[in-house]
Amino acid sequence: YRIYLKPYNDDSSKNAINFINNVIKDLDSKPSNSKTQINGSYNSHINEDEDLKNVYKSMLIFMRSNLKLGTNDFDGCLYDLDYAYEIKNKINSDDVKDSFKDNLINLEKLYINKGNCYLGRKEYSKAINEYQNASNINPKNTIIFNKLAEIKKLNGDFIGAKEDYIKALFLDLENEETYRNLAEINKILGNNREAIENYKKSILLNPNNHLNYFSLADLYAESGELTLAEDFYSKTIKSDPNYIYALNARAKVKEKQKNYNGAIEDYSKSIEINPRGFSYFERGRLYEKLGLNSKALKDYSNLIKIYQNAISYSVRGLFRFKNKNYIEAIDDYNYAIKLDPNNSGYYYFRGISKRYLRKYKEAIIDLKKEEKLGYKSPNILVDIAYTYSLWDKNKNAIKYYNKSIEFDEGNLEAYKFRGILHLNLYNFLKAKND
Repeated sequence: YRIYLKPYNDDSSKNAINFINNVIKDLDSKPSNSKTQINGSYNSHINEDEDLKNVYKSMLIFMRSNLKLGTNDFDGCLYDLDYAYEIKNKINSDDVKDSFKDNLINLEKLYINKGNCYLGRKEYSKAINEYQNASNINPKNTIIFNKLAEIKKLNGDFIGAKEDYIKALFLDLENEETYRNLAEINKILGNNREAIENYKKSILLNPNNHLNYFSLADLYAESGELTLAEDFYSKTIKSDPNYIYALNARAKVKEKQKNYNGAIEDYSKSIEINPRGFSYFERGRLYEKLGLNSKALKDYSNLIKIYQNAISYSVRGLFRFKNKNYIEAIDDYNYAIKLDPNNSGYYYFRGISKRYLRKYKEAIIDLKKEEKLGYKSPNILVDIAYTYSLWDKNKNAIKYYNKSIEFDEGNLEAYKFRGILHLNLYNFLKAKND
């Protein structure tokens, strides 16, 4: 059974279920007190008598119910739980029951596991009812209060969830997971100082769990305590050197402290472990900030290799646009538009790039496309007007300056550029008014 579950996944669970089914079938097919000779020695079958047969059958069905829960077969899980309990009740010998009491299903386990099934089905009221039934049998079971808190959290009852986690801690002050769950609830409720203390307690109980350090670092970062945040991200990395989320988060904290080279170093380590697009983008952005444009361009290009989507092309396109590499920028925005033809921003930057290359007709087409896609702004109207004026289409230019002013009577850019155009056309009074 254990061999079938290595590694644990849906397929291995199905194999284990099939194995259990075959064992149960074998149990049912053999008479009690049978023996088999193996390698010259006699070994009694596990079903030497009816009670022992029911012990193993009940245990196997209970194991099968947990496997079905893990594969989201909630109906099958509920059926097996009742079936396992029914078989268990057929055991007559108190001595046999006592010998296997830790492995056999009891009423408390029945209620808890049924609650787990209903929780999986998101039938929260039924789950709560089962957990409360279990709590009536054993009011000192911390698992029950943790489960009740989990449901209340899912239902958005964070105050109720907090109360149940506190009840669980009252029963077991050494439960690291409960402190961590309570910290998450306090974080949601905005009680960051309480959450910090919860995580500290969790760390004391289990100093080897890197997630506790990471969550505590996140809280310090959110609170603006950047030195402490960096310290706990470093402890996270020490606990798990391959945890790239901590490297990326520490890089963000270093950037806020203007330690750009330190941030780049963290992103570089993250990329060595797992070359993800996010890390390339962030490192490229920092290279760009430091004026290391060739390195920035290389990172943005690596971003495209990982994510060949419109956003990746637009990132490199914007970088090239800002560096006045308009032909290359247009190439990138061509790809971006092909992948996402309804993004107005892509047409804008491609249109302005074409205007810088004096391709005014093509620029106008792109800028009007941006306007057509719903980007209603007086500034885009000014851009269209200005492009017309560069193209010596002065009537069209004035028309779009007028539209911009109608859209926003306080648009000083429109007045200024329309005034300059009137001046160039010797319309001095209109120029003076603008």
